[in-house]
Order: sequence, then structure tokens, then C-alpha cells
Amino acid sequence: MVRGVGERLATLRYEKGWTQQKVADAVSVDPSTIARIEHGDQNPSVGLLVKLADLYGCTLEYLLNGK
Repeated sequence: MVRGVGERLATLRYEKGWTQQKVADAVSVDPSTIARIEHGDQNPSVGLLVKLADLYGCTLEYLLNGK
């Protein structure tokens, strides 16, 4: 699960042209947290997933399942 979520988050970030720092600032976490999630080394909390979905304008279902 983590790998797919991280890959989708990284793709969304790249598409927006944003840095990990910009995303981290927008959701109030350390940039290393964003890096670990994108690389599949850390599970994002549900609360963080909600913030990220809102930031990227997508659904939780898309982040979790790619649909």
C-alpha cells in the first residue's frame, strides 16, 4: 500500500511543479516526512492523507487505490 500511495503523491507533486518543502509547509510536516512517504518508507496518517488530498485536489480513494 505505501509504495503506491507514495508514487501517486510524488507524481502529483511533480505535475504541480512543487518541491517537497512546499508540500511539507502546506500540510505542516517536516520535508523529510514527505520524502519518506514518497519513497515508501513511512505510512502517512489518515489526517495527513486528508490534507494531501485536499492540497492536490483529489480524493482519498485515488491516493489509496489509484481510482
